[in-house]
Order: sequence, then C-alpha cells, then structure tokens
Amino acid sequence: MKKESVIICASYDAFGGKFAGAMDNAAGVALLFEIAREMVKSPPARSLIFIAFDGSEQGMAGAVFYSANPLVSLDVTAAAINLTGFGGGWSERKHDTINIVGSEFSPQLRSVLSDLKDPDKPAAILGADVFNRIEGEHLLPGLGRVPVLGMTSGF
Repeated sequence: MKKESVIICASYDAFGGKFAGAMDNAAGVALLFEIAREMVKSPPARSLIFIAFDGSEQGMAGAVFYSANPLVSLDVTAAAINLTGFGGGWSERKHDTINIVGSEFSPQLRSVLSDLKDPDKPAAILGADVFNRIEGEHLLPGLGRVPVLGMTSGF
C-alpha cells in the first residue's frame, strides 16, 4: 500500500470580477493546505500528493495536463479527491455538511462511501451531481483512469 498514492487537489483560479474566488476556490486551497499540515502529524499508509491546479475555469487545463504528465504513475494512484466550493451550502445543515459527488464515475470508492451514510454524521453522499451545478476536476473521469471524487459544502 505504501507504493500507492492518493491525490488531494483543488483549483486555485477563479473567474474574477464579481466572482472573486473566495469560495470557489480559495477555501478549497486553504483546506488542501490544512489537510497537508495535519497529515504530517500522522501520515497515512498511502503516499499523498497535494496539487493546486490552475485552469479550472478554462476546461480544467491543470488537471488535464497532470493526467497526461503525472508526477507519480497513475497506475499506482489509488484515488483522487477534489476540494471545491467550501463556505456555501445546499442543505439545512449548510455549514457542517460535506457533499461528496462523482461516485457514479468511481464505483471503486462506493463501498468506502457507504460507511458515511450515518444521518448523525455531517456528510451527505450525493453520488451523482444531482444539481448539475458542479463542474470540476472530479468530472474528468478518473484523471484518465483514477477514481475521483469531489467534495464541497455547496455553492
């Protein structure tokens, strides 16, 4: 398992203007850094690759480039988790709910997600992007062949 890796990613660009990017996606990048900081204290069994992509608003250019030029072979990349749109919300529990989308592209991760279906836990498993509102690296099916999920508190 130590030879496998997991990508934790977020995009750091925004449209600009009235879409300044605090929620989409400075908050995702801040979360990316916080996860990296915490993982140093207790490293997981798999190696973690932290990536802040650019070009998300231009056809996910950074993720597309990485999938063609990975730092670590995608053959040993077990999964990728894309962090986007934190600070908003869709549900009544807006600020303590994490929506996980993209499992329709990642059947390998469904059994892992089924453990999170406890209504007392602050997570909502949406599976598919039922709102058709999210675009992001998790929609690039598997960064080629890697199972990818998107996490958000909603826009």
